[in-house]
Amino acid sequence: MAYSPLGESSALLLGRIMAALAILACLPLLALLALAVKLSSRGPVLHISERLGKDGQSFPILKFRTMRLKAADELPEMLAAHPNLQQQWQQRGKIPCDPRVTAFGRLLRRSSLDELPQL
Repeated sequence: MAYSPLGESSALLLGRIMAALAILACLPLLALLALAVKLSSRGPVLHISERLGKDGQSFPILKFRTMRLKAADELPEMLAAHPNLQQQWQQRGKIPCDPRVTAFGRLLRRSSLDELPQL
């Protein structure tokens, strides 16, 4: 099949239109989840995290906040007090049943709805 710049442009345009429609369809759910995060714990609704992408370039991603405010500040003390958690943190970079996660945050993580703002 021959290369066609028009076909590539059309596919790109269609992809953007579909993404915009998906975002519009998800707006009511996004608003409800944002309100629930705000009502369930103090602090901002969204959390910005850095990820590594192509060629090692870092880029920001948005997620609904699932941990208590200042959770990162609590980590060193928590790991020092619990050597088993320290080992899990070193091996996996996360802690199962992390006590810093809010109740609503656990629900968001289980359902992967905390990832929705990445749309």
